[in-house]
Amino acid sequence: MDEIKWLEVAVNTTPDRLDEVTAKLTAAGMTGLVIEDEGEFQQFLEQNRQYWDYVDQELLDRLLGEEALLRRNYLTYLTGRIRFLNARLGSLAVGDTEGRVVRYLLSSLSYGAVECSASGLARQLGISRASVYRAFQDLEQAGLIRREGRAILVPDPAALEGVRGSG
Repeated sequence: MDEIKWLEVAVNTTPDRLDEVTAKLTAAGMTGLVIEDEGEFQQFLEQNRQYWDYVDQELLDRLLGEEALLRRNYLTYLTGRIRFLNARLGSLAVGDTEGRVVRYLLSSLSYGAVECSASGLARQLGISRASVYRAFQDLEQAGLIRREGRAILVPDPAALEGVRGSG
């Protein structure tokens, strides 16, 4: 196997001469050029802040030290992620899907019924719609609920309460 040989060279130039320098290097047979234009990169960062997927830690540290708005936005982002992850962890710790659905139904029960869509309930509980439908089906087969459109009727809340206790 041939050994790959490469040479890393840094060339400093102004933005208006970048195309000229790149053309000369390419004409000289140098391929695989990496252009590091800090101004262009700063422009990218400004225009695409909401789309960052990965940022080098050293760059992030430098930018956080220099940019108050970036610092505030980054803290807001981290706070949101922490809240989201806490909710996900909390939903995992609560118990099985059926038990969570039952707890929701009991807490939202008004005159023997709850008005909600499976999609809305899934979103609120942080579980899949399919899981909500399975829980509804199991509860219906057990005679604990009856679905009529968006309405979920609970004929015997005490019986449903027994499911909550075991979930």
